[in-house]
Amino acid sequence: MPMKNRCRLGRRAVLAVLAAAVFFCSGCSWRPWTQPAAAPGNKADYSAGSAAIVETAALPSSPLSANMVSVDLYFKDPQKNKLVLEKRQIPRAVGIARATMEELFKGPANAGLESPFPPGTELLDINLRADGVCIVDISRQIRGAGNSGASGEKLAVYAVVNTLTQFPTVKKVKILVEGQQLKTLAGGVAISEPLTRDSSLISQ
Repeated sequence: MPMKNRCRLGRRAVLAVLAAAVFFCSGCSWRPWTQPAAAPGNKADYSAGSAAIVETAALPSSPLSANMVSVDLYFKDPQKNKLVLEKRQIPRAVGIARATMEELFKGPANAGLESPFPPGTELLDINLRADGVCIVDISRQIRGAGNSGASGEKLAVYAVVNTLTQFPTVKKVKILVEGQQLKTLAGGVAISEPLTRDSSLISQ
């Protein structure tokens, strides 16, 4: 193949990858010229805006129309004190992770479920690192999840983690509060390092 054609194909491939990344997390602090993910053995910087979104993401499989997509949201079952899956149809949009988190903070549609988050809890920012760590910045109201005890705090944390890890490219989730790294929300589950999915908290 002539060199000129190879260059054109290479440019098209790069543009396709960048477009997919924007689709996953549009509206985030996407700064591909900032520092890369920390090398193994170095302490990662999870401060707000520290990571570049460079990885593509796939939507959950959905039989819905081209204009809608089904996403998984996790809410609290007050009887079992566990998380319960609620599937919700939302408009297919650029920035599916942001749209999904905004739906999560709106609360459940099922009257038998409760939001694990205190009123006023909002998404501030969201980034996906090249190493699969999704950094989500949440308003300070989330710290009030500890008012219902250690179990309530844990359910709030993992409602976020389990919701975001439905996306294949999200391997771990790092939670920030108002852009700050905290050891815990209220003295319970540690959030100083990225967290992986915990399916044991989901009611079967």
